[in-house]
Amino acid sequence: MRFVLERRSTLPLASKTPRLSELHGYGAAAEWGLAAAADLRGYIRGQPWSSCEQGALVTGAPGVGKTLLAAAIAREADVPIVAGSLAQWQAEGEAHLGTTLKAMRAFFENAKKVAPCVALVDELDSFGDRRKLERNNHHYGVQVINGFLECLDGDGGREGVLLVGATNNPGWIDPAILRSGRFDRQITIEAPSLSDLASILRHHLAPDLPGIDLIEAARRALGGTGADCAAWVRRARGRARRAGRALEEADLLQEIAGSADELSAEEEWRTAIHEAGHAVAGWVLSLPIGDLVLCSPGQGGDGYMGFRMPSLVTRETMGNVLAVLMAGRAAEIILFDSPSAGAAVDLSLASRFARDMHVRWGLGSTLAVHDAIGTPPLVDNRIEQALRTASATALKLLISRRRDLTRLAQALLKRRSLTCREIEDLLGRISRNESDLHL
Repeated sequence: MRFVLERRSTLPLASKTPRLSELHGYGAAAEWGLAAAADLRGYIRGQPWSSCEQGALVTGAPGVGKTLLAAAIAREADVPIVAGSLAQWQAEGEAHLGTTLKAMRAFFENAKKVAPCVALVDELDSFGDRRKLERNNHHYGVQVINGFLECLDGDGGREGVLLVGATNNPGWIDPAILRSGRFDRQITIEAPSLSDLASILRHHLAPDLPGIDLIEAARRALGGTGADCAAWVRRARGRARRAGRALEEADLLQEIAGSADELSAEEEWRTAIHEAGHAVAGWVLSLPIGDLVLCSPGQGGDGYMGFRMPSLVTRETMGNVLAVLMAGRAAEIILFDSPSAGAAVDLSLASRFARDMHVRWGLGSTLAVHDAIGTPPLVDNRIEQALRTASATALKLLISRRRDLTRLAQALLKRRSLTCREIEDLLGRISRNESDLHL
């Protein structure tokens, strides 16, 4: 045990990082992280490594706290954290293959020397997928990935090293990196909920604004991340400091509001109708809708509705998903007689899903898989038809629910954001079975 403690002393603990048990908004990721930290402490006491959590791939949007999660696990377990990335290893020798591989191996050797520890490999998607590498750097990319796989397997294993990978884009990672024994478990950090945001703001405020109910600030911040919260608090303190006074709640609210573009009354009402259209359609079609935000500081000031793809994807469910995606545009047509360009993201996502139905998932009229980036004209026509059918369904659905559409939009305009529970409370008296609409 003395030898283990001496090796651990060669790296400082993540003392400036909060313990994972002190953080909020991590959900299932926190459950896994706390279990992994407990295993690291158990390993120090003699628990066999074979019975411990040994690693995971942590995914989520930028700013949700993937890197912080790894550091907080290390802090919770009172062990060091070592962090690296392909970009760092390439910088050791101007991306020369030999020096990149040497730096990569040194990282894993160092982690083994200071074990028990947490080893974070950030931006894991930067390795790419060997099947999709560009021709001019294919050989280099294959060698780097193969070298990384060798390091992951390691001579003699990685006993005592909790391996954490972080990425915004799990679909870009070579499948071999994600196979069993490597980053086989995938943990997703979701965007913070309303109560999570209030707790995160309280954490960053520390002793400031004692006794202030932060729900109103959290409501305006819905759609933001933990990193956003830290920035808002930091800037709010700067605002108060420059004014020569103590921090006030108004400082925080102004900083949160300043992260979103100011909209005119007409723009706000159109946005509210658009987002309410998504929510009403999702509710009627029994799809898992999330929070509704009028001007999200985490989305560049755009409105948005949280949405999670159903776990079981069939032709019927995907038809309903497309209808929900087209419902924002349909709501604008119903209330304003014409759509706006605000549906661009919806159209892009709907087009991608419709394409996947026809060329990847076998949910269209053919079974053959088409992996090329382009699509044959016949497939393009089928994608267009799928979107037009979904749009017609959304229009029919929302025309029959116009009163509920405007009622929900008015509530969103007044409150600035609505949680999924608040949406259900507002729409709860609606019978979903009044219109049995499916594509």
